[in-house]
Amino acid sequence: MHTDFDSDGEGATKFVKVTTEGAASYAFAKRVCEAVCCSLLVKTALYGEDANWGRILAAIGSLEYTADSTERIEPSEVGLLIRSSGGSIKLVRKGEPLPLDEELASKILKERDLEILIQLTNDATTSAQAEKATMWTCDLSHKYIDINADYRS
Repeated sequence: MHTDFDSDGEGATKFVKVTTEGAASYAFAKRVCEAVCCSLLVKTALYGEDANWGRILAAIGSLEYTADSTERIEPSEVGLLIRSSGGSIKLVRKGEPLPLDEELASKILKERDLEILIQLTNDATTSAQAEKATMWTCDLSHKYIDINADYRS
């Protein structure tokens, strides 16, 4: 993936791929990815190497729905996994948090390249027709704040 974080990440320590699968449309899958990628709480949890599934689900839950929208997230269907070269850890299955192996989570989150996989449906027939999207983001470090707070435009 990406290795030179200081050259264009302004202090980023993690490069994160976020993929949403099982959406009713590509546009909705993209909106879910964007909500996670833009969440300051998710970014700071990643910097803190915290497998905080609650922050990720809160970012997804922050999506605004229009009255005529047919795209909804069914909480009892959501799955969440984080992986890196250090392994993978399933955090949520069918909307329920799973027991957390802190040692494995720590090993995974110490890596620079991470992937967050969000599964919106567990229905095999639906998921075969479902859409997916991928976006990339980084963490939010102290160095990022220092760099961006240290100059005036």
